[in-house]
Amino acid sequence: MLFLCDAIQDSFGEDLPPLFGKYINKVIPRKGKTRSQMNDIPLIPRTTLFGNPERISPKISPNGKMLAYQAPLNGVLNVYVRSTDPSDQPIPVTSDAIRGIPAYFWQQDSTHILYVQDSGGDENGRLYQNPYRDTRNT
Repeated sequence: MLFLCDAIQDSFGEDLPPLFGKYINKVIPRKGKTRSQMNDIPLIPRTTLFGNPERISPKISPNGKMLAYQAPLNGVLNVYVRSTDPSDQPIPVTSDAIRGIPAYFWQQDSTHILYVQDSGGDENGRLYQNPYRDTRNT
């Protein structure tokens, strides 16, 4: 890592591009740094690298009226559904508390979510179907 950073700095001199300069000057040690100076550089928190994202895998329903995505529910990735209106509150349609939902899909009728999940870590995926019914306006 040090050699790559030194090579980048040598090729650009002190005029590093903003992308490189932002990270190289603050995170990655430059030439001439001692080991104790390198230890003063803060580590990236593990949750930043390996934690759950806020939201991933957005999918619009086949009729174009609903949006589904994965987000943590009690620290585990589950599937949420809401209308395409940004002010609408999402509703969780799965409630896994152990392993999370690795993949999901809209069914063609736009009222069901299909998702794949294994049981107890056996790596044998099973397909499940959860209905989604918007009961807020009824």
